[in-house]
Amino acid sequence: MKRMHRRLALTLAVLTLVSMVAVASTAAAASGSIVVISSTASVNIRAGGSTDYAIIGTAYPGRTYPYLGTTDTGWYMIQMDNGAWGCVSPKLAYVTGASGTSPSNHSGTCSHRIGTVRVSEPNGGYISMYPRRDANAGLLRHVFSGTYDCVGYVNNWYTIICEGFMGYVHAYDVTFTSSPENTYTPGAVGIVWIETQDMVNVRAGNNQYTDLLMSVCPGASFLCLGIDASTGWYKILLPTGQTGYVSNNLGTFTGLGNG
Repeated sequence: MKRMHRRLALTLAVLTLVSMVAVASTAAAASGSIVVISSTASVNIRAGGSTDYAIIGTAYPGRTYPYLGTTDTGWYMIQMDNGAWGCVSPKLAYVTGASGTSPSNHSGTCSHRIGTVRVSEPNGGYISMYPRRDANAGLLRHVFSGTYDCVGYVNNWYTIICEGFMGYVHAYDVTFTSSPENTYTPGAVGIVWIETQDMVNVRAGNNQYTDLLMSVCPGASFLCLGIDASTGWYKILLPTGQTGYVSNNLGTFTGLGNG
C-alpha cells in the first residue's frame, strides 16, 4: 500500500511539472521572450532550479534559448536544442522582453545577435552612433532609417552594427525587437575584451596588412576561437558569422571555465 501511495504521489508530481512547463511554454511563445546567457564563461544547465540538481547540458556565452518560465527559486527554465527543458541561474543569464521593449543589461559577448533595432527618422533624417556609451564621446557616424543588428544592451545604450562599424546608439532613438540567434560555438577557448579608448579594426588575417572586416567599439567582447602561434593575435567570432583577428595589444584574453 505504501509503495502504491509513493507511485501515485510521484505520478502526480510529474504531471504537475509537465503542466507547469506546458503553461510556461505557451506564455513564452506568446510573449516571444528568450533567455540570453550573459556569463563570460560556459554555464551549466541543470535539471532543476538550484545547484543541487544534476547537470544536463552546457550553455555558452551569448547563446539564446526560448524562455519557458521561472522556478520558485528564481532560476530560468529554458528549452534546449533537443527539445528538453532545463534550468539556468539568473546570475548567469537574463530574460529579454517581448518585441518592442528593452532587454535587461546584456553583459555577454558581441559574437551573437540579440535582436534588431529600428531607426525611424522622417525625411531622410538620422540618429547619431557613438564609439562609447557617452553622447559626448564624439560622433562615430550617422545612422539613417532602417533596421540594424543589435549585439548588446547596457544602461539604455544599444550596441549595433552599421555598414561595417560597431557602435552605440541611445535607446530613446530606436525601437528594439528581440530575435534569438541560437548559435552554438563549442570551439571557443575564451573571451576577448576590447579595452582601448578608440575603435579597433578586426582583420581577415593575423596581421595589420590583411583585409579589414569590421571596426569594433571599446567595451565590446567576443568569443575567442584561438590564439595565433606566430603573432599572438586573437581569432574571434563576429556576429556576422565571420571569423577575424584582433591584435593582442588591443584586447585582453580570459579563458572559459564551467559556470
